Amino acid sequence: MHPGGRYPGLRVAAFLAAIFIPAGITTAFLPLWLADRGLSAAGIGQVLVISTFGRLLATPGWGRLADRFGGRRAVLAAAAALAMLASLAFLPAQGFAVLLLATVAQGASASALMPVADALTLALAQTRGRLDAAAEEQAIKSLRHLPAAVSAVLALEGR
Repeated sequence: MHPGGRYPGLRVAAFLAAIFIPAGITTAFLPLWLADRGLSAAGIGQVLVISTFGRLLATPGWGRLADRFGGRRAVLAAAAALAMLASLAFLPAQGFAVLLLATVAQGASASALMPVADALTLALAQTRGRLDAAAEEQAIKSLRHLPAAVSAVLALEGR
C-alpha cells in the first residue's frame, strides 16, 4: 500500500478544507466578535496587528521544529491541538489583555498548519510523481475560504 494510505489526496484535501473553512469564517467575523466583547476599533486593530506579528514570528519556528525532528505529522498534530485549545480560550475571554493573549496564542499555534501541511502535500506529490497535482491543490486551497465566509454571512442574514 502507498505510504499515504489508500486515498492520500482525499485526506489532504479534507485537512486543508478543515483549515480554510474556519479561517474564512474567522476572518470575516473576528473583528465583529471582538467589538461585541467590548474592544474599541483601536483595540481591535491592535489585537489583529499584534496577532499577525506573532504568527509571522512563530511560523519559521514550526518549520524548523518539523525539519529538525523529521516529524511533520507529529508537529502538525501538536500545532492543530494547540490551536484548538487556544480557540477554546476565546469562549470566556473578556477584556483587551485576555483577548489579545487568546488571539496571539491561537494564531501562533495555527501558523504551523499551512506550511507543514504544504510540506506534507509536496512530499506526497513527489512520492506519486505528481508535482503538477500539488500545484493544482495550491490554487484550489487559495479559494476555499471565500465560499465559507460568504456562506456564513448569508446564514447570519437569514438567506
